[in-house]
Amino acid sequence: MKKKHRRNLLLGNLVCLVVVVLFVALAQKSIDIFELKTIDERMKFKTMVGQSIDLADDFVFVNIDNYTKEKAGQTLLPKTFYSRLLNRIAENDPEIIMLDLIWGNTADTLGNQAMIDAVMNSANVVLPYLADLDSDEPSVNSDYFFDLYSFEINPDVDEPALKKIDSILFSSLTGIVEYSLAAGFSNIQPDIDGVMRRIPLIAEFNGKLAPSFALQGLCSYLDYPLENIEIPDRRHVVLKSFPTESGTSDFALKLDPDGNLIIDFTSSVFKMEDLASFSAWDILNEDIDFSILKGKMVVVSDISSDKKDFFPIPNGDLLYNSFTVAQAMNTLLHRSNISEAGYLLELLIILILSAFIVFIGIRFGKGIYHIASILMILVYIASTFIMYAYGDVILPVFSTVLPLGTVYLFTAIYIYMKTEEERIHLYSNLEGYLSPKLMKRILNDPDAMKPGGHQKDITVMFSDIVSFTDFCDNSSPEKVQDVLGEYLKVAVELVKKHDGIVDKFLGDGILAFFEDEEKKTPNQQRAVDFAIAFQKKLQKVNERIKKRLKYDLRIRIGVATGSAKVGNIGTPDKMEYTIIGSVVNLASRLEGVGGPGDITIDAETRDVLSEEYNVDEGKLIDVKGFSKPIMTYSVRYEKTYNEVQQ
Repeated sequence: MKKKHRRNLLLGNLVCLVVVVLFVALAQKSIDIFELKTIDERMKFKTMVGQSIDLADDFVFVNIDNYTKEKAGQTLLPKTFYSRLLNRIAENDPEIIMLDLIWGNTADTLGNQAMIDAVMNSANVVLPYLADLDSDEPSVNSDYFFDLYSFEINPDVDEPALKKIDSILFSSLTGIVEYSLAAGFSNIQPDIDGVMRRIPLIAEFNGKLAPSFALQGLCSYLDYPLENIEIPDRRHVVLKSFPTESGTSDFALKLDPDGNLIIDFTSSVFKMEDLASFSAWDILNEDIDFSILKGKMVVVSDISSDKKDFFPIPNGDLLYNSFTVAQAMNTLLHRSNISEAGYLLELLIILILSAFIVFIGIRFGKGIYHIASILMILVYIASTFIMYAYGDVILPVFSTVLPLGTVYLFTAIYIYMKTEEERIHLYSNLEGYLSPKLMKRILNDPDAMKPGGHQKDITVMFSDIVSFTDFCDNSSPEKVQDVLGEYLKVAVELVKKHDGIVDKFLGDGILAFFEDEEKKTPNQQRAVDFAIAFQKKLQKVNERIKKRLKYDLRIRIGVATGSAKVGNIGTPDKMEYTIIGSVVNLASRLEGVGGPGDITIDAETRDVLSEEYNVDEGKLIDVKGFSKPIMTYSVRYEKTYNEVQQ
C-alpha cells in the first residue's frame, strides 16, 4: 500500500476511533447493560472451570421465614419474639451475631426493653443502619448519630473522593445501638439491570471511617482493628496484617470506580439445605444441636416473602440480601479480589489492537486480513473470560469490541475501495494489451502485479514491418499513422484472442509473449497460431492498403521459447508488466532472419508443434549476441492454416 494510502487509512481509523469512543461514552448506560451480562457469563465460566470459591463454614443463618411467621400466627412479630431468639442464640456462644434487622422508635414500645436487654446480654451484636450517602441536602442529625454510633473512636479518613455519609436515615433504638458491639451501613444497590453484583465497602462520616455492615461484621468476627485499614484512594483499600490461615499479611483490595466491592458470587451456587441455615421457629422450639453456633458468625434476617428483601444475582438466582452480605464477607475471607480495568488500560488495549488490525490490513492480503482480524477479536473476547476466571480481572468487552469492530470494518472497506480503484486503473491500463483470460487472472490475483516478477518459461513473438522506414521517409504522417494503426489493431486483437500479452510497441515492431498458466494449449502452439493468423489477416488488410495508399504491407515474425522474468518490473516511479531475458533477444534476431511474410521459429518452439504444422527443415545459423549457432525453422502457413474469418 502506498504511503499516501497508509496515511489516509491511519487518519480515517483515528477519526473512527474518536467517534466510536465518544459514542460509547454517551451511550455508556446502554452499553453497560450488555457489559454486565458478559460479566455474568464470565462468572459462570469461572465456576465451570473449577475456579469458584466455597462458602466458608464460618456462617450460620437464622431466618425469620414464612414457616416462622406461619407457626407464630403473626406477620409482624413482636419484639419479645426477637429478644427470646437473640437470647437463645447468645446462650450458645457465637463469635458475633449480625442482626440484619432495624427497630426504630415507634408508638409501640412494648418489648423495647426486652430487646435492649437481649442486645446488652449478648454483647456481640453487630447492627446495620441505613445511611444517606453523598446527599446534597444538609444533614440535620449527623452530630446526634455521630455520637450515638461512637464514630469518634474510628480512624481518621482524609480521602476526599470517598463516599460520604451526610445523615443516617434508619437506625435502631438508641438503647439497642448503645449496647451493640458495632454497626455498619447496610446500603446496597443493584446494578442498572437490577442484578446485585457489588456493595459499598467503606464511607466517611465527618472525617471518620465508616465501614459497611459486611466489613464491620467481618472485622468484629476476626477481631480485626479498623486502625489497620488504609485508604490510598477511592478505588483502593489496604487491610494491613489481615488474618490468613498461616498468619497475617497485607491484603490490597481493588474497588470499582465508585468504591464498591465486586462480590465473588461463584460460591452462591448452593442449595439452602446444604447450608448451616435454620428457621427461627426451630431455633426457639425444636431440639437442635446448638454447638454449631459456637464461635460462628450468626446472621439473623427476615427472609419471608412479605419482606421482599432479595435481588437477582449473576447466576440467575434470587438471593436474600443477608446472604449477599455474607457473600461479600466470604469474598474478603477468601481474599478473592475482582477488579475492573481502568479507562487508561481500556484505551491502551483499544489502541494496541486497533494498530494490529491496521497493520494486518496494510501488510497482508484481504484473506489473511479478515481471518487474522476476526480471530484476534475472538481471542480478545476469550481472554476476558480467562482473565476473569484465573486472574479476577474484568476486562471490557463491548466498549472494546465496538471500536475494534469499527476499525476492522473501516479498514476492510478502505482496502476494498482501494483494491477496486487499483483494479479499475489496472484494467484501464491493460485491457488494450491483455487477453480476457489473463485480465481475469490478474484482476482476481493482484499479487501477480507485485514488483519483481517471476521466472517462467514463455514463448516470445517479435514482428516488424518490411521496409517501413523507407515508407515513413516518403509518406505523410497521416499515411504512416493509417498503416501503423491497421497493423497494430490487427496485432492486438489476435494476441488477445490467443491469450497472449502485448508487451510493447517499438515503432513498427511488436513484442508479445505467451504464458502457459492453465497448461491447456501450449504457449508455443498459441504463439505460432497467432503468427499464422496475423500473417493471413494482414494479407487481407494489405489488399485494402495497396488500393488506398499504394503501399505493400508485409511483415516478418520471429518466435522463440525460453525462460524469462515475467511481471511488474521497474522502479517505484515507473512500473510495467514486461519480460526480461535472452529469449526476447532471440525472437528479435529470428524476426530479422526471415523474409517478407515469413514466420521463423527456434527448436524449442518447433519441438512442441504437432505434425499438422508444415515446418521446413531446420537450419543452423549464427545469430548476433549468441555464442553458438541457433537451429531455426520456417513455418509454411499457406498450406496448414485455415483462412481467418472476417
